[in-house]
Amino acid sequence: MFVIESNCTSESLTLKRVISAPVDRVYQAWVEPQKLAKWFGCSQTKKVEAELDFRVGGKYTIKMFVELAEQNKDSDAESQSKEGGAKTACQSEGSAQQNCIVNTVKGEYLEIEPSRKIVFTWTNNFPEFPADNTLVTVQFKDLGGKTELTLTHSRFLSEKSVEAHSFGWTATLEKLAESDFAA
Repeated sequence: MFVIESNCTSESLTLKRVISAPVDRVYQAWVEPQKLAKWFGCSQTKKVEAELDFRVGGKYTIKMFVELAEQNKDSDAESQSKEGGAKTACQSEGSAQQNCIVNTVKGEYLEIEPSRKIVFTWTNNFPEFPADNTLVTVQFKDLGGKTELTLTHSRFLSEKSVEAHSFGWTATLEKLAESDFAA
């Protein structure tokens, strides 16, 4: 995958990427919960739970279990080696409170054109980077075995939220391009 364009304003962001996979496979990675859960989220996202009612008017919920930075890496490494493996606190919501946080996004599908476009609202629970009823448009363009993906996220109320979401979407699209999402 390579960057074609990345553009941010104080109210929106647009990212264009080329992904080395056919358009139908890239589109399916967005519409099937099991496939979306394999690649969605930034690099610190350890687990994703996705519930998608993929139809116009349908609702979705995506929970991302994001690992927190370790405060004392030496003591953690020592305790992990004594326990025989890495900590798994990010594996379930009940244990997520100590070593990870759960970022939840919800919304509604507004427009669906199979293998061409998905439009949905986006509301998150990130108080420091709020997005309340913002709008995400994902467009897919067939490039003969590759896909040009254009993601536009708009209706933000702060530039800080635009910057944070630009970082998150960039990392998410990198994971999409590197994943085996068509499996």
